[in-house]
Amino acid sequence: MPNVNDLKSSQFLTKEDVEPPIVVTIKGYKEQNVEMEGEPERKKWTLFFHELDKPLVLNMTNGQRIEVITGSPEFDDWIGKKITLYNDRTVSFGRKLTGGIRVYVEPTGIPEPAPSITEPQYRSNPDYVGDDPPPTGDGDVPF
Repeated sequence: MPNVNDLKSSQFLTKEDVEPPIVVTIKGYKEQNVEMEGEPERKKWTLFFHELDKPLVLNMTNGQRIEVITGSPEFDDWIGKKITLYNDRTVSFGRKLTGGIRVYVEPTGIPEPAPSITEPQYRSNPDYVGDDPPPTGDGDVPF
C-alpha cells in the first residue's frame, strides 16, 4: 500500500529504504556530488550494494562501524562484505530526533557484570537475626 514516504524521490538511500532492516553486500564505492541540482557541489563517499539500486552516502559513524565489522579502514577491503542497514530512530539532526540510516554492529566485548559482593559469613548462620555481626561469645565488644 502506498504511503507519504513514496512521494520522496532520492538518488541515495533514505531511512525509509532500510525499514525493515536489510542485509546488503558491498559492491563498490565512489565519490559523488550529494547536493541537490542547482546547489554548489559537495562531494561525499558513497557505497554501492548488490541488493539495492541506490547508494548509501557514507558518514563517519557508519564508516567506523563498517571498519569494526570488516576489521579494516580500507574501502577496498569492504568489497564483498555483508552489512545490515537499518533506520535508527535515535539519530538526531540539528538537535532534533529525525532518525537515520545506521550500520548494525553485532554486540561484542560486552563487559561482564560486576562481581557481586559476597555476603558476610555470619549472615549464613540460620540462628542469627539482625544487621550487626553476632556477638563473639567471649565477652568482648566487637569494635
